[in-house]
Amino acid sequence: MIQPMETESRKKWACRSVLEALPDWFANPASVEEYVEACGQLPLWAELQEGEAQGFIAFRPTSPYAGEIYVMGVRQERHSQGLGRALFQALYVYARERGLRFLTVKTVEMGRYADYDSRLDRGKRYVRTGAVVDLKIQNGKIQAKVQGSRKTPYKVEVRISPVSEERCQ
Repeated sequence: MIQPMETESRKKWACRSVLEALPDWFANPASVEEYVEACGQLPLWAELQEGEAQGFIAFRPTSPYAGEIYVMGVRQERHSQGLGRALFQALYVYARERGLRFLTVKTVEMGRYADYDSRLDRGKRYVRTGAVVDLKIQNGKIQAKVQGSRKTPYKVEVRISPVSEERCQ
C-alpha cells in the first residue's frame, strides 16, 4: 500500500534503499546522497512490502501553482506492475488538493542535457507568458494547447491510468 512517509529519517530511508537497488540508473554515490538529503525535506510517498521500500516518489514545489516530480524510483523486480503509476497518482492527488495547476517531470536522455535545459526554460517561459492557451485537467487526462514558436498552437496530452483511493492511502 502506498503511504506518505512522515519523518525525515523514513523519507531518507525509502529513497536510499530504492536508489541503491537501481545501480544502472543511479550509479553515482554523490548523486544518490544528494537525492537522499533533499528527499528528507520533501513530501514523499512509498510502497512498503514486508518492511522494504519497493518504490517511492518525491515532490518539490516550484511555485504556488506548480511543482515537479523531484525523483522517483521503483525496484527493478517491480517494474511493469503499475507501481510507478500508483505512486504518481498519490502525488497527483496531493498536488490537486493543494490547487496546483502544473506538474512537471524531468527526463533526460544520457548526453542530452543541453537540449533538455533549453526545452525546460522554453516551457517555463510559455507558462509565464500565457502561451498555454487552453488547459483541461480531467480524471486521468491532461490536455493543453500551447502557442509556441509555431504559427498555430500545438496540442499536448498526458494520460494517467486511475488508481483506486485505497491504493493511494
